[in-house]
This record gives sequence, C-alpha cells and structure tokens, in this order.
Amino acid sequence: MAKTSGGLRGGANAAANRWAVGISNPDMRAEAETAAMLIASKLGISPASLPKIIEAQIKSGKGGATVANYRSNDFGETITINTDKKAVSVYKANKYASVKDGWSSQPNTVLHELSHGIHQRLVSELIRTPQGYRKAQQTGRLDAAIIKKGVSKYASTNSDEFHAELISGILSGKHYSKQILDDSILAASSNRIAKRLYKMGLKR
Repeated sequence: MAKTSGGLRGGANAAANRWAVGISNPDMRAEAETAAMLIASKLGISPASLPKIIEAQIKSGKGGATVANYRSNDFGETITINTDKKAVSVYKANKYASVKDGWSSQPNTVLHELSHGIHQRLVSELIRTPQGYRKAQQTGRLDAAIIKKGVSKYASTNSDEFHAELISGILSGKHYSKQILDDSILAASSNRIAKRLYKMGLKR
C-alpha cells in the first residue's frame, strides 16, 4: 500500500529526529531537525545521507564564538555543534538580529553548515572535467558590494560562504536576482539539486 503524503512527511520527520538525536542541547537539536527537514522536503535528500552530526568543544576564532562548523576529509563529512553553552546562548540571543542587520541570510546555523555540504558536493561533481573545473573557479566572483546587498554581508567574505549563505537562504524561502544566481555554482552545474535550487531561488 502506498504511503500518504502525511506518512511521507512523518517518515522524513522521524529520520530528521534520528539524525539529530545525539545533540544534547535542545535548541540546537531543534535547529538541526528543522534544517534536515527543509533539505528533505525541498530537495528530496534523506536525512540519513546528510553529514554526520556530533558535539564537541569548538575554540572561538577572531570573529567570535563559533556555534557549528562543517568539515570534509577522507573520512567523510561532519557537522560539529559547539558544546560551549555560553557560545550557544550568545548565538540564540543574536541570530534574528544578525539576519535583520544583513549579516546572515537566515537564522539557522545548522542549515548554513549543511549548505556548505551541498555546495561541496556540487563542486566535487563539477570539477571532474577541465571545463567543469573552470566553471567552478568562476563562481562567487561578483563585487563584494553586490553580494552584501543581494545575499548577506557574511556571503561577501569568500566563495564558500557566498554559496552557503545563498543555498541556506533559498532553502529558508528567500529569492535572489538572476545576477546573483548566475554567479553561483547553481547556474554552472547540471545537477538536479542545483537546478531545483536555482528555480526555487529565482525572483519572479
């Protein structure tokens, strides 16, 4: 018997819960579950295939406390959630203000980190040919002022953050100009996920 749409949503929700179950901080676990559900519902990517998510102490950098990060190496992909309660508390208190003042494209840091993973998968697929490599190198090259205004201030720091901010913004329901999208890997890639994100993100 075929599953109903409600059953499918329930299954994805359960899978998102299982993916994030190891995160002890309830607020960060809720963010992780929401991020996984958005990716599952909008892109058809199962939470089970997302990078492994763990908790660990993350040292603060020059820019302040880091709440989560994405890492990829020969052993696979990992999203790490900071166990520092003070860092998480500061993040919670400021995440919506960060969006309002234009620093971030959306308020879910786990969604941002997962979007790094989506970007890297698209890059890995694209650079398998010399032509694809050239295309990948040419993305995220717009003037910083255009990116700040069109995506976010954080997006203007480098190409990786441009793509993470753009992809997470699209997944959270934002739309962008054709100029911004055409500067991204979403326009350079023929992958179905890239095409779907481009279509979802394009201003009508």
